[in-house]
Amino acid sequence: MKKAIKNWFLEKHGYGVYGIKKIQENGFEILKETAKAVLVNIRIEHYVDQIWIPKSCLCEEWEHTFSPKAIGSAYHEYLVSLNKEEYRKGNLEEQRTFTSGRNVYDGASFRHQWTTKELTAELDYFNIKYMSKKEFAESL
Repeated sequence: MKKAIKNWFLEKHGYGVYGIKKIQENGFEILKETAKAVLVNIRIEHYVDQIWIPKSCLCEEWEHTFSPKAIGSAYHEYLVSLNKEEYRKGNLEEQRTFTSGRNVYDGASFRHQWTTKELTAELDYFNIKYMSKKEFAESL
Protein backbone atom coordinates (compact mmCIF):
# COMPACT_ATOMS: atom_id res chain seq x y z
CA MET A 1 0.00 0.00 0.00
CA LYS A 2 1.18 3.52 -0.74
CA LYS A 3 2.43 5.38 2.30
CA ALA A 4 2.17 9.10 1.47
CA ILE A 5 -0.46 11.67 0.53
CA LYS A 6 0.05 14.32 -2.14
CA ASN A 7 0.62 17.77 -0.65
CA TRP A 8 -1.87 19.58 -2.89
CA PHE A 9 -4.65 17.36 -1.54
CA LEU A 10 -3.77 18.15 2.07
CA GLU A 11 -3.47 21.87 1.27
CA LYS A 12 -6.91 21.75 -0.37
CA HIS A 13 -8.31 20.33 2.88
CA GLY A 14 -6.92 23.14 5.01
CA TYR A 15 -3.60 21.75 6.19
CA GLY A 16 -0.78 24.28 6.15
CA VAL A 17 2.93 23.66 5.72
CA TYR A 18 3.48 22.87 9.39
CA GLY A 19 0.46 20.55 9.54
CA ILE A 20 1.67 18.66 6.46
CA LYS A 21 5.16 18.34 7.95
CA LYS A 22 3.63 16.88 11.15
CA ILE A 23 1.59 14.40 9.08
CA GLN A 24 4.78 13.43 7.24
CA GLU A 25 6.54 12.84 10.58
CA ASN A 26 3.68 10.93 12.23
CA GLY A 27 2.23 9.15 9.23
CA PHE A 28 -1.41 8.14 9.02
CA GLU A 29 -3.53 5.09 9.72
CA ILE A 30 -5.86 3.56 7.12
CA LEU A 31 -9.22 2.74 8.71
CA LYS A 32 -11.32 1.67 5.69
CA GLU A 33 -10.68 1.03 2.05
CA THR A 34 -12.98 1.01 -0.96
CA ALA A 35 -12.22 0.51 -4.64
CA LYS A 36 -11.59 4.24 -5.16
CA ALA A 37 -10.68 5.76 -1.79
CA VAL A 38 -9.33 5.15 1.70
CA LEU A 39 -10.49 6.56 5.03
CA VAL A 40 -7.45 7.67 7.00
CA ASN A 41 -6.91 8.74 10.57
CA ILE A 42 -4.52 11.70 10.78
CA ARG A 43 -3.03 12.70 14.13
CA ILE A 44 -1.28 16.04 14.66
CA GLU A 45 -0.30 16.32 18.32
CA HIS A 46 -3.70 16.40 20.13
CA TYR A 47 -5.76 16.93 16.98
CA VAL A 48 -7.24 13.89 15.24
CA ASP A 49 -8.95 14.02 11.85
CA GLN A 50 -10.51 11.40 9.62
CA ILE A 51 -10.78 12.11 5.91
CA TRP A 52 -11.51 10.15 2.78
CA ILE A 53 -8.64 10.29 0.32
CA PRO A 54 -8.93 9.18 -3.31
CA LYS A 55 -6.41 6.46 -4.11
CA SER A 56 -5.10 8.67 -6.92
CA CYS A 57 -3.89 11.13 -4.22
CA LEU A 58 -1.73 8.51 -2.52
CA CYS A 59 1.89 8.07 -3.54
CA GLU A 60 5.00 6.14 -2.54
CA GLU A 61 7.02 9.02 -1.04
CA TRP A 62 6.20 12.33 0.57
CA GLU A 63 6.59 15.43 -1.57
CA HIS A 64 8.92 18.13 -0.30
CA THR A 65 7.45 20.98 -2.31
CA PHE A 66 4.54 23.21 -1.35
CA SER A 67 2.34 25.60 -3.31
CA PRO A 68 3.30 29.29 -3.34
CA LYS A 69 0.09 30.06 -1.41
CA ALA A 70 1.00 27.58 1.37
CA ILE A 71 4.56 28.95 1.56
CA GLY A 72 3.19 32.50 1.74
CA SER A 73 0.87 31.57 4.62
CA ALA A 74 3.64 29.77 6.49
CA TYR A 75 6.00 32.73 5.96
CA HIS A 76 3.37 35.08 7.38
CA GLU A 77 2.97 32.78 10.43
CA TYR A 78 6.76 32.84 10.88
CA LEU A 79 6.84 36.67 10.77
CA VAL A 80 3.91 36.96 13.20
CA SER A 81 5.54 34.62 15.73
CA LEU A 82 8.91 36.39 15.39
CA ASN A 83 7.23 39.77 15.75
CA LYS A 84 5.30 38.66 18.85
CA GLU A 85 8.44 37.16 20.38
CA GLU A 86 10.44 40.36 19.84
CA TYR A 87 7.57 42.48 21.14
CA ARG A 88 7.36 40.45 24.34
CA LYS A 89 11.14 40.76 24.79
CA GLY A 90 10.69 44.53 24.60
CA ASN A 91 12.70 44.94 21.39
CA LEU A 92 10.02 46.55 19.24
CA GLU A 93 8.23 49.38 20.95
CA GLU A 94 6.88 50.49 24.27
CA GLN A 95 4.79 47.84 25.98
CA ARG A 96 1.11 48.69 25.61
CA THR A 97 -2.12 47.04 26.64
CA PHE A 98 -5.54 47.36 25.08
CA THR A 99 -8.80 46.94 26.92
CA SER A 100 -12.22 45.98 25.67
CA GLY A 101 -14.73 45.70 28.44
CA ARG A 102 -13.20 43.37 31.01
CA ASN A 103 -10.68 41.93 28.56
CA VAL A 104 -7.10 43.18 28.55
CA TYR A 105 -4.79 42.42 25.62
CA ASP A 106 -1.08 43.02 25.24
CA GLY A 107 0.25 44.72 22.11
CA ALA A 108 1.27 41.40 20.55
CA SER A 109 -2.29 40.07 20.50
CA PHE A 110 -3.32 41.61 17.19
CA ARG A 111 -0.11 41.18 15.16
CA HIS A 112 -1.63 38.26 13.23
CA GLN A 113 -3.94 40.81 11.56
CA TRP A 114 -1.02 42.78 10.13
CA THR A 115 0.05 42.23 6.55
CA THR A 116 3.39 40.65 5.74
CA LYS A 117 4.60 44.04 4.52
CA GLU A 118 3.67 45.71 7.84
CA LEU A 119 5.41 42.96 9.82
CA THR A 120 8.63 43.20 7.81
CA ALA A 121 8.57 47.01 7.99
CA GLU A 122 8.32 46.83 11.79
CA LEU A 123 11.21 44.35 12.01
CA ASP A 124 13.32 46.43 9.59
CA TYR A 125 12.65 49.63 11.54
CA PHE A 126 14.01 48.07 14.74
CA ASN A 127 16.91 46.29 12.93
CA ILE A 128 15.72 42.78 13.80
CA LYS A 129 17.06 40.07 11.51
CA TYR A 130 14.67 37.64 9.85
CA MET A 131 14.69 35.22 6.92
CA SER A 132 13.62 36.42 3.50
CA LYS A 133 10.73 34.55 1.89
CA LYS A 134 13.18 32.77 -0.43
CA GLU A 135 15.40 31.66 2.47
CA PHE A 136 12.31 30.54 4.37
CA ALA A 137 11.04 28.49 1.42
CA GLU A 138 14.44 26.81 1.06
CA SER A 139 14.48 25.92 4.77
CA LEU A 140 11.23 23.91 4.52
